[in-house]
Amino acid sequence: MALEQQSVSQLTIISSFLNKGFMAASLSDWTTSALSVIEAGSCVEVGGVCFYTGTTVTPNASSWTAISSASSAYLCLTPSGTAPTMILSAAWSSTAPTWVASKNGWYASAGSGVRVIGSVYKTSATKQEAKTLYITGRKMPYITFDIGDWQMPLVDYKYVPNSSSPGVPINQIRRINVIIRDDDGKTYPFDMLRSTSSPGGWWDIESTGIRLYIYPGGFFTSADFMATSYNRGWVTIDYEM
Repeated sequence: MALEQQSVSQLTIISSFLNKGFMAASLSDWTTSALSVIEAGSCVEVGGVCFYTGTTVTPNASSWTAISSASSAYLCLTPSGTAPTMILSAAWSSTAPTWVASKNGWYASAGSGVRVIGSVYKTSATKQEAKTLYITGRKMPYITFDIGDWQMPLVDYKYVPNSSSPGVPINQIRRINVIIRDDDGKTYPFDMLRSTSSPGGWWDIESTGIRLYIYPGGFFTSADFMATSYNRGWVTIDYEM
């Protein structure tokens, strides 16, 4: 299935649907690492044309296969056909999008008609993390760093520098997300609080990086977090330019 073009007479939602850059889309499996699809009921404007889907839309499978693991993947919507029966096809791309002010949205390039509505971080062929939708306006840029080796039961903190190109000045950081994975590849939010007796961790922002701390005796001190030569997870920083 794909998203189908809608005429004004078919729409019963607010008139702002027609505004440039409008999007009311949802992804399935938002809080898990399962591969997401575009949920039924999603609406999006692309190049001045409005589209809607009454069923789930699965991005092209071969486009996902082509994305390298441990990298970002961008969710692209490509229009085809002629009015009034145009459709949008969904696929993944490894190419970061461009903000197009005249269209009030992210597109594959300045002159492209392919709208990019979100991104994920591909951890494996069957898993994706750091799911993001570019809902309204200009999304903040972000950068993701590997945590690297960390035997969490033995070492209660880990310093993750953000000084790779480009580094992020501390006064431009607006949000931090930390994902930890166990030795079997299962992922967990670092700042979770499963119970007061088994908490996760917290972090400090420093001038050139993020220092992660785990609570003594907490969730991450189990033997499930001991593997070496193994990336323990990811730190994603949203920042303002």
